[in-house]
This record gives sequence, structure tokens and C-alpha cells, in this order.
Amino acid sequence: LWCYAMFGSHIEGQDPFMSEMAYDMALLCSVCCGNPGSLFYWMRANQLAQRRHRFQRGWGRRQLTSSDTSEGVSLVRRGTWGHEAEDAESSYGTTADQQHRGILSIAVEFLFGPIPFHPGPTESQKWKLRAAVILERCMDATKPCVTLEQLSPYVDDPPANLNEATKLLAGGLAIVSHFNGVPTTAASTDESNSKAFTFPELLAESQHATDYRPAPDTDDGSFQSLLYKQDVVVYSPEAMARLPSSLQEPRYRLTQLESSAFLQCCLLGFLNLIGVLWFRAALAPGGVLWNVMQRDYAIVASVLRNGLGKVLLVYAILFWMLPICRLLLVLTWNALRGQRNSKRADLAYALDQAQNHSQQAATAFL
Repeated sequence: LWCYAMFGSHIEGQDPFMSEMAYDMALLCSVCCGNPGSLFYWMRANQLAQRRHRFQRGWGRRQLTSSDTSEGVSLVRRGTWGHEAEDAESSYGTTADQQHRGILSIAVEFLFGPIPFHPGPTESQKWKLRAAVILERCMDATKPCVTLEQLSPYVDDPPANLNEATKLLAGGLAIVSHFNGVPTTAASTDESNSKAFTFPELLAESQHATDYRPAPDTDDGSFQSLLYKQDVVVYSPEAMARLPSSLQEPRYRLTQLESSAFLQCCLLGFLNLIGVLWFRAALAPGGVLWNVMQRDYAIVASVLRNGLGKVLLVYAILFWMLPICRLLLVLTWNALRGQRNSKRADLAYALDQAQNHSQQAATAFL
């Protein structure tokens, strides 16, 4: 770690995880092994405390404050409204930086995952999608209002169906209160789930909004795209031009590495494990190194095999166990996300069928 911190390359855009860790370990070791009577001991202890309580590291992810999640309709007033596509393009335009990353930085992502690990959508992206859906429905001349049922495909915790009133009310009213919705008697029924709302503040500031466009995605749903980043961006112009029928949460990914970098990490772990097993077998009685060292260095050979060999074997196994355990967690979280996405898609389909049925009934009546 010290050698990497002192002599490692610091290319712009490279993850400085190992450098940060090396500096923290150096401070920690100096405190644990230092002399409390020295002034430098307390200076390093103070530096370690300051780094520990830093709000944001250069390689970390910024935490959302309470003000970021309780803005209400003021989201429209933010200068970043409508620039999701530009942000997405800038985040995907780092192929050159990926190619210049060092092997240690790549191995860190292989072991501990990408930064940021959360694939989105962020809270800001969710509220902007909901605002775009509300604006589209409120600008309908025939029915300029939104019901709680129509908001159900865009809630965080969707109900299993439209008859589950508790979750439908909780999720829908959270969106209504966020955008300061006002109840209206138009298109309302006696059922609380079908109560209609208008959003005058959102409509008044709609000129500041742009068309919602989902960010490009490299996940084609295959198992390979779960392990590493695909080279092809998966989207269609038709899907980018219209609003999604429901909120869709993308899958968690094991890494965001290129396929070549991922295969390099797998090859590194495989060769490391094979090399450790060969090293221990060579130091065992009857092995190649044992036959060379048994006369004068029999004790050294035994210490190397039972001491260093076991430590290296633990690290070689740990190199594979960390990604495997993370993969199991990723699969579990993706299964939960898939269930929520499926519920939202079913709600959107049920609403679409109900709307078609009502239109057919109105046409037959006329």
C-alpha cells in the first residue's frame, strides 16, 4: 500500500481508493506504534480524526441531505432540470479513462464493486419522471387531472393490484403532497383511490421543464451484463421519445468494468490460486522445493508451507469469495427490484385496459 501511494500513477479519472487507504493505514500504524509523549503522535492522531469525519472523500459518493428529498415543486426551478441525457452521456463517455486504469484499481472494483454502487434512478430522477407524467396528464383537454390510481405505477413501494388501497393511498398521496396537489371534483368518484388532483404550481412552472428522456442503458438483461459493462447501449428511439408507462429500477451490477478488464481479474485470481496451491505442494514432503531444502533448510520449508503458504491460500480463496458473496447479494436485490418492476408494469397494464374499456363503452354509447 505504501509503495502504491508513493509511486502509483494518478491518472485523471482513476479511482484513488488504494492511495487513500494507504494514507489512512500509515496514520493508523503511526498512532498504534508511536510514542504518546511525542508531538508528532498527536498531530497524526488529529489528522486521522479529521479524515475519519470528513463528509465527502474524493473517491466516495455524496450523501443526500434532507433538503434534496423534500423540495416539492421547486425541482422545476433547479438549473439541472432537463439535463438528464447530458449527464448520462458524460457518465458513459469514460471509455478512455477505463482503458488507462491500473490493475490495482481494477482489482478493487472487482472485489468491492463499482462506485457508485447504486444503479439509480436517483430520487431527483424519480421526481422528474413523476412531474413529467403529471404534466402530460394535466395538459389533457378532456380530463386535466390525475388520480391516485394513475400515479400507482410510479410509486416506490407499489401495491400488488389496484384493490390494495393502503399502499395505493400511501404512495399516491406522497407524490401529491410532494408537488402540492389540490383535490378537484372533476372525474372523481366515491372511492378514495379514484380521487382526482390538479397541480397548479407544477403547471405554472411547466415552461421550465423539458421532455423527459431516460438515460441510455448498457444492460440487455443477460447474465454477462450483470458481471461487466456491455459495449452496446441498449435503447430505442421510440422508447426515448415517450414517457415510460411505469417506473423501472435497473439492476444492480457486480462491476462496471470492461469485459477485457473483468477477464483479466478472473485470470489473475485463477493464476494466483493455482500458484499458491503449487507453492504449498512443492514445499510438502516429497515436493520439488522440499527435496532441495530438506537438508539444510528443512525448518524454513516447514515454516513457509504452514505459515506463509496458509496465509497466501486464505487470500487466494478470499479473492474469489468476495465477488461470489457480492454476486449473491446482487442477485437477491435484483430479484426484489424485479418484483417491484413487475408490480408497476401490471398496474400500468391494468390502467391501460381500464381506459380502453371505458373508451369502448363511450364509443358504443354514442
